[in-house]
Amino acid sequence: MRRNGTGSRESSRAPDEILWWDNRIRVEVRREKRKGARLLFRADGTLCINAPEETDIRLVLRRRRRWLGRRMAELAESASEKGKCDDKLLLRGRWHLLKQSDVCRLPIDGEDEVCYSTPAALSDLLKRELRRDLERLTDHYGRRMDVRYNRIAIRKQRSRWGSCSSNRNLNFNLIMIALPTPLCEYVVIHEVAHLAERGHSGGFWKLVAQHCSDYEERERKLQQYWYLIEGNRVWQTLRESSRSSRERS
Repeated sequence: MRRNGTGSRESSRAPDEILWWDNRIRVEVRREKRKGARLLFRADGTLCINAPEETDIRLVLRRRRRWLGRRMAELAESASEKGKCDDKLLLRGRWHLLKQSDVCRLPIDGEDEVCYSTPAALSDLLKRELRRDLERLTDHYGRRMDVRYNRIAIRKQRSRWGSCSSNRNLNFNLIMIALPTPLCEYVVIHEVAHLAERGHSGGFWKLVAQHCSDYEERERKLQQYWYLIEGNRVWQTLRESSRSSRERS
């Protein structure tokens, strides 16, 4: 599941066409067998369109002009919020102040501060917290879908919220702990569904919808959180701390 909001249905292959709309929106078009066009903004502001061969893309864009305007406004709002919270940590959908201390501790009972000793120690604490959440969610939805996974891995990935390997391993991005619970839950549902349906077929999306009827809305919100997390100085520091510790070892 790619991190563009999860632009999760977007193909990894190169676009068949590239054009510009209103001289400001880069549009990547992928032609495929489907009933209609699907539009999705990627985290970098690129508009990805999956459409049948015969579809007139510029006609689609003209018809969706209002929608495009709303989405651009939403992305601009997310970028504005990101600038105001550059020195805070986004945790389970809420911004928290950081306080250096001898120990690492996450907020409880509505507290606003996250205490940390070093970025690496804070990263390790977040990873343990996220693992508990993920194990609970994957076990729950694994039983509901009647599938089993091999193991869970938590990584600091730059391009995906999560993935499901051919060995039935589930890989999740550490930054998922920044998401509100419903969005974290959706990423898990998406990846657990891949244990039953490998590709993004109609059967896959039907299975996802059975367990998350508003999945398209949650995908849209994931795009907004991509903007908030990707440029946040605190999360950049946490990533770099992980890379530095690996190099030293």
